[in-house]
Amino acid sequence: HIPQKLNIEKKYPDIRIIGTHTGYFTNEEEKDIIDEIRNLKPDILLVGAGFPKQEKITCLSISATV
Repeated sequence: HIPQKLNIEKKYPDIRIIGTHTGYFTNEEEKDIIDEIRNLKPDILLVGAGFPKQEKITCLSISATV
């Protein structure tokens, strides 16, 4: 488990977190992660992967759903 997920669940016990991923992944894994985000269709997406990676992931993840 990712520590941040556990901390959020502890603070907000009724929250439903539908997916997590560490910020460390290869360019090859990036497409799979974006596809997973698109398939899960989260109401809220938090991305903390560092600039510019997080902006790219956010834009690509929501571009197909808007």
